[in-house]
Amino acid sequence: MSPGAVSNSAPLYGVHGRIDSNVQGGSSAGVYGEATAASGTVYGVVGTSVSSSFTAAGILAEGNGASSAGNPNAAALEINNGAIRVTGALQPAGSQSTTIPIGMRTVEVTINNSLAQANSFIQVSANGNGGNASLGTDHDTFSAIVRSKNAGSFIVEISCDQGNVPSSEDVTLDYMIINR
Repeated sequence: MSPGAVSNSAPLYGVHGRIDSNVQGGSSAGVYGEATAASGTVYGVVGTSVSSSFTAAGILAEGNGASSAGNPNAAALEINNGAIRVTGALQPAGSQSTTIPIGMRTVEVTINNSLAQANSFIQVSANGNGGNASLGTDHDTFSAIVRSKNAGSFIVEISCDQGNVPSSEDVTLDYMIINR
């Protein structure tokens, strides 16, 4: 398609970069973005999708699978020397606090998140916020497991690894949702 042309046929790209090379070593990029400003909101590459399709994405990264079991080829995405920051109204990672009542060993907590699906991969951890160590009520060792997943929510079971809690304990659940 020529520059400035308009099309309604799929696939559509705002920018498409491609390198065909058999050269070994060094670095190559089909599309490269670099931001060197010292302050402010600065991005090397930005991708946005306003589609309502579940399969749409602002940025698509494709790897090269694996040549055999345990022998992966090119990765789809490499993150070098930085963290993943999650922002916006709908976040795939978050926290929720709850309290385990006196005498209980386990409780179930429902976490509502519109991104959750029945086939989501959900990683969760439970962190005790401390009891009273001087009274022997410090039960900071907790475990968490996702018991069920539904459209828009999931249920987490929290267990006190040291038995029934003698006093109520505050627990924070941290979670991350990955949709397949």
